[in-house]
Amino acid sequence: MKITFEKKTIGGFVLSILLLVIISIISYQSTITLTENAADATRTQQVLTSLSRVLSTITDAETGQRGYVITGDTKFLEPYQQATKRIDAEVQKLKDLTNDNPRQRQHLNALVPNITARLALLNLVNEDRRVNGFDPAQREIASGSGRYIHDNIRALVAEMEREEKFLLHIHEQETVASTQFTQWVIVSGGLLTFLILVASLMIILKYTAERKQTEAKIKKTNAQLSKLNAEKDKFFSIIAHDLRSPFQGFINMTELMAEDIREFSTDELSSFATEMHNSAKNLFKLLKNLLEWAQMQNGTLDFSQIECSLNEIITQAAETLNQRIAQKGIVIINEVPESQKVFADPNMISTILRNLLSNAVKFSRKNGKITLNSKTINDEMIEVSVHDTGMGISDNDVNRLFMLGEKVSSKGTEGEPSSGLGLLLCKEFVTKNGGEIWVESEEGKGSTFYFTVPKMNLRIPNGVQ
Repeated sequence: MKITFEKKTIGGFVLSILLLVIISIISYQSTITLTENAADATRTQQVLTSLSRVLSTITDAETGQRGYVITGDTKFLEPYQQATKRIDAEVQKLKDLTNDNPRQRQHLNALVPNITARLALLNLVNEDRRVNGFDPAQREIASGSGRYIHDNIRALVAEMEREEKFLLHIHEQETVASTQFTQWVIVSGGLLTFLILVASLMIILKYTAERKQTEAKIKKTNAQLSKLNAEKDKFFSIIAHDLRSPFQGFINMTELMAEDIREFSTDELSSFATEMHNSAKNLFKLLKNLLEWAQMQNGTLDFSQIECSLNEIITQAAETLNQRIAQKGIVIINEVPESQKVFADPNMISTILRNLLSNAVKFSRKNGKITLNSKTINDEMIEVSVHDTGMGISDNDVNRLFMLGEKVSSKGTEGEPSSGLGLLLCKEFVTKNGGEIWVESEEGKGSTFYFTVPKMNLRIPNGVQ
């Protein structure tokens, strides 16, 4: 029996429809698998995050306890009280997330009593400190019972993290296998249906284009997440490094004074007060920079460019440093014309100049000189310079000053602390206003910091947010 052209055509059409149905079914099943794996992976990440929060919450409670035991000040109980409130919610979240995992439930059943015991012991020590004073509470801490329980908690959390990471690895393998299989089916089916039905090829091409677009979006999102993570790590490293020392100094001095204040003379107490005052000022400056940095990163910092007087902003910035300038006998020479106007956010320009002037004062020797100047470099931009005759900066540090991932900090000529965050903040604000910032320096001869700022209302370059 001869197969007619019509039958071949119908057979080919039916075959192409069948192939499309098969491809659609496999793609649908793969999508379900990918969705399920994504949900499982998300849940695993949530478990890991919650476990991390459990440890950090307990650490917060312990930190608050130590502060209270050492100082007797009830304000240190706030972290402890907040931690005890949060821990129940985190434990309940872990129960919900691991409800279908018997191994994790078993670990959690062992973890919860240890957490309860640790919090109970912290509360007991706090009560002992309140009723009996420092020494009994200190002896209880030194006994090591709390550390033993904490070690058990860390071990159980580590075991649960290993379990979740193993599950995450399985989800990733299943996702890869499902994705590869789906791609093979789509390509094979597309090649077969191309000879039979042009429309099916159009559908596959459309699907492929959408898939590539999705992958491009994912890559872009991953790049943004990597940048955010780098900024977060820098932010936390600055907090950890630069807040620890002054706070430790506060704790040590208050501990000495709390033990027996009568042992110290008036001069010694005055010296303590001076050190604490200087530390407080440095902390305030650091916290202000940290706050502005955080606001800049999350987009909550107000930004409004207007025409403003550069000379007036410099004068106001210098006034905030009058005391330190007088102590070191430094001469400030402002050569910026009173008529000089810039188009920028005045608060950001004030922060830039305040940080640059503060650094110049910090790294200048007694009776040094700081000169501020400005000049028009084209019809649109003004170049501002802050020159000092201080210590100068090494070539190695100059190349790293404005890099996010680098930690560049050194003490001033009289031991003044420096976090390095101020210059990063300057770069952010200069860029936000459409300018650039750089430095020229020679060790032992001083430094000159330059930045540019719009002279008139300009369109901010692409990429500046």
